[in-house]
Amino acid sequence: MKNFKVFLNLFLITAILIVNSCKKSDDSKSAVTDTKKSISKKWIIENRKSTLSSDYIWFEFNLDDIYIIGKTDGTILSGSYTISDDTKSIILTNYGVMTINTLSDTEFAFSLKLNNSTDSITLSATPAQVIASSSKTDMFCRNWNLDKTTDSDTTILYPNTESTKLEVIFSNYGTYFVTNVYKDGTTEYLNRQWKWKDQSETIICYGDLTCNCTGDNEVTIVELTNTLLKMNEDGELYFLSPVKKTKSAQTIHNSINTSRKPNLFGF
Repeated sequence: MKNFKVFLNLFLITAILIVNSCKKSDDSKSAVTDTKKSISKKWIIENRKSTLSSDYIWFEFNLDDIYIIGKTDGTILSGSYTISDDTKSIILTNYGVMTINTLSDTEFAFSLKLNNSTDSITLSATPAQVIASSSKTDMFCRNWNLDKTTDSDTTILYPNTESTKLEVIFSNYGTYFVTNVYKDGTTEYLNRQWKWKDQSETIICYGDLTCNCTGDNEVTIVELTNTLLKMNEDGELYFLSPVKKTKSAQTIHNSINTSRKPNLFGF
C-alpha cells in the first residue's frame, strides 16, 4: 500500500508538470500570434525618433510571414520572418534581427542589427493609412500566385520555361508587390501602390508613388473568390490563385534594380 501511494504521488507530480508545460507552450504560441497580428502593418519610419533613418522609408509585415522593406535609394528587400518565442525579437531571414522596444497600435520602435554588422540602429515608425475594410478588400488583400495570362492570341502558363514563380501581394495598406523567380535562380521585385477606383470596388488603379486613376493604369476585377482572382487589363486576362501557406515561407532577398521586369499590369 505504501508503494502504491508513492507511485500515485509520482504520477500526480508528473501529470502536473506535463499540464504546466503544455500551458506554457500554448501561452507562447498565443503570444507569438498576438505579436504577429500587431506588427502586420505598413510602418513608416519617423526621422525625428530614429538614427540612420535616412536609409529606410518603410517596413511592412503580413500574416503570411513575409516582410517588405523600402529604402531611400530605391532598393526593395523582401523575405520571410519569424518571431522569437519570447516575442522580443523578429528575425528577418537573410537580413537581420529586430529587437522590439515598443509595439502598439500607433508606434513600433525597434533596434535593427544587420547580419553582416556588429552595430545596431534604432528606428521608430507609425502605421500607414489602411484601406477601409470591406468583404472585397479583405478577400483581395492576400498573397496570390499568377497561374496564367491570356489574350486574343496567346496563353502563358506559370511556372514556365523562364519563370518558376510569379507571386503578387496586395495589402490593405495599398502595397502592390510582385516577386518573379526565374529558372536561372535570379529573383526580381517590383513595388507599386494600388487603390480602388470607386466605391463599387470593381476596378483597381496602380502607380509607382501615387495611383491616381487615369484610364491607362486601371485593371478590372472580373471575378474574386477565396480560390480565384481574375482580372482584365486592356483585353489581357490574368488568373491568380491564393498562395498556399507552408511550414516555413520561402526566403527571398533581392533588389528592385534589375534588368528584366515581371509581365504584370503595365510593365
